[in-house]
Amino acid sequence: QESCRVDDADAGIDDYGGSFMAFPETAKWCCTAVKNLTRPTTSLADSHAGKQAVELGVVPVLHETITFTSPEKKISNTTLGIEACHTRSSIQSAPPSGPWQWETNSLADAALFCVMNLAVSCKEDSMTFVPQLEKIANFDGNFQGNLLSDDSTVLDFQRLKARMALSYLVGFSTSNDNIAMDASKRNSMLQLSLSEARLLVDLLDHTMAKRSSPLGLYSAATFPVKWVLFAIRNFLPLNGSLLNQQQALVSRLLLILIEFVSEKSSAIDTVAAEYAVVSLYYLSTHGLEGSFYIDRTSMELAQILCAYMEKGTEFGIYASRQILLRLKHLQIVSVKTSSPVQLNLPKPSLCYKPGAQPQSNILHRPVEAYNMKTKEKHLFNSALDAVQSLLKKGLHNDEILQANKIANAAKSQSEEFQFVW
Repeated sequence: QESCRVDDADAGIDDYGGSFMAFPETAKWCCTAVKNLTRPTTSLADSHAGKQAVELGVVPVLHETITFTSPEKKISNTTLGIEACHTRSSIQSAPPSGPWQWETNSLADAALFCVMNLAVSCKEDSMTFVPQLEKIANFDGNFQGNLLSDDSTVLDFQRLKARMALSYLVGFSTSNDNIAMDASKRNSMLQLSLSEARLLVDLLDHTMAKRSSPLGLYSAATFPVKWVLFAIRNFLPLNGSLLNQQQALVSRLLLILIEFVSEKSSAIDTVAAEYAVVSLYYLSTHGLEGSFYIDRTSMELAQILCAYMEKGTEFGIYASRQILLRLKHLQIVSVKTSSPVQLNLPKPSLCYKPGAQPQSNILHRPVEAYNMKTKEKHLFNSALDAVQSLLKKGLHNDEILQANKIANAAKSQSEEFQFVW
């Protein structure tokens, strides 16, 4: 706070957003230290540093640090973002700094990492960051037909970080289902661009292999694997079709997720394994009509999932069961890899039984649901989407079977489910 302090006498203002910062270099390294100290651990119960940072007043400083002026707006000394602040001897008319200029280890880069960390460990205190994160995530790198930077990687990475923070705060997870937000607004926050999706899959790959970014964007220890998986799990309901259109990208993601679940079948971290299994579950929906890439046989994948189910979480077990039920109906494409880890798992038990054959009309045809008691109407993208949104996730549910029933009810105008096309 002291290093970010503005000199009132020189700057003529009394907040963090002015043109002069007392000690800009000190501010940068202090923020980098806060970033490292607040990195979420495996257990949120151990995330004391993030909670202490919030109690000690870091939130207002972070707010000001990641606030920037769009280049199309009029720029004045008092609207410059904190990253563009200068010492007393600097020229006051420097251009504004935005996410396209937030290089690795810059003040704003570190501050955005801090916001990501707090979004995991201090969710309620971090909801105030949502408007600023949305602005960063949806910032267009084109200004009056020209790119603000020749290298768009920096901007793509900062947008991805902002979107990952948003996925923790408002993403498609059970803990976020009660957040009141317009669907189109949420979708705009969570919709990845293709370049962001590539960076995200690279990030998961590098983090699991304990490798630094070859582009110098992060070190091997910057991102905990668990929270990268959590972001992917929250992104997939909206972005699965985008990934499925990119053969190389989705095949890499599937292989990484399957490898992670196979390694975690003994469940050192059952929640991290759950995020990987649920991600496979979302991708399997697209695998019913598009390619589902695996470097193992269907039987081996069933072995991995059955082994996970013995020690998995409730929703992880549910997701595993849904994959097993639809495994026979997936458009599986075998991929050759250098050396997949050899498994020493028992053959699948009774947990592996093929489920219902999906009807062709349950995946894309929009369906409307009527609540006969409240008279409310809900529009869904498909019958399968309606099942996943409305029906309770009982262990013995077969989502495909339920979606087929909804499709038949809508087709015959039956009152059984009160669904119509």
